[in-house]
Amino acid sequence: MSDENIDLKLLDPILEEYKTQKGAVIPILQRAQDIYGYLPKEVLTSIAKKTGIPISQLYGVVTFYAQFNLERRGRHLVRICDGTACHVRGAPRIVEVVKVRPNEITLQREYIDRHINATRAAYSLDRQNA
Repeated sequence: MSDENIDLKLLDPILEEYKTQKGAVIPILQRAQDIYGYLPKEVLTSIAKKTGIPISQLYGVVTFYAQFNLERRGRHLVRICDGTACHVRGAPRIVEVVKVRPNEITLQREYIDRHINATRAAYSLDRQNA
């Protein structure tokens, strides 16, 4: 169970909108995540019950696509490259400045730090709506 009260009634308009559309799993999940900021177990269970979509299918979609989050996130997502080239260019300094350990959310839910493998962009800061 989550440590917060989740108003599942907020899902009703979304599920009503998509009730006649087959294959609307991704838009339903996107809209649900827009409301709650992430997809807690209670939300996925409610979607499964009300749509008849197996919970295993919902979890399969949520865990396959990086856009979905099963855990609450901070307002800002800091992605820090762990690759050698990024390390040499100063990636560890970002960790020092932000003062957040990997996958930790600050108490104010301002930042969450996610370490990633080397990418085209060594550092990126994505604003998240909290």
